[in-house]
Amino acid sequence: MAERSLALKIWLVEDEPADHALVRMSLDELGLPWSLEITSDGQEALQHIQSQQVALPHLVLLDLSLPGYSGLEVLRHLRAEERWRTVPVVVLSTSNRQSDVSECYRAGANTFVRKPIGYQGLLGDLRILHEYWARLACLDSSLGEAAS
Repeated sequence: MAERSLALKIWLVEDEPADHALVRMSLDELGLPWSLEITSDGQEALQHIQSQQVALPHLVLLDLSLPGYSGLEVLRHLRAEERWRTVPVVVLSTSNRQSDVSECYRAGANTFVRKPIGYQGLLGDLRILHEYWARLACLDSSLGEAAS
């Protein structure tokens, strides 16, 4: 079987600039095909979701603790919008609360990942996420295309 790898279009919803930089550095170091769009707070994320001009990403990396609206509120809005329902959402959080994990899955998260400690942990997690979402999973063919 031929190996396939999709150039993932990733939307990172994260308020910490240091985490923006770490994600960029990790993706660069891994040498994986990707493009990254960043939104820094819940309010900006809701505007992004409601815009019909935005091309849908292949994957959303969503921080749970955001200013404005929480990541959980953003997730609920994502799943309420018809055109965003098939976009995979990976929730990233430092939370160890099982109730946070359960709430995110009930709201429509595809995966809940505890944020790793340190750069090497993030590098490993992003490698696994890319391997799964770009090579193994079958994604909706409309994802990653320019908005019409």
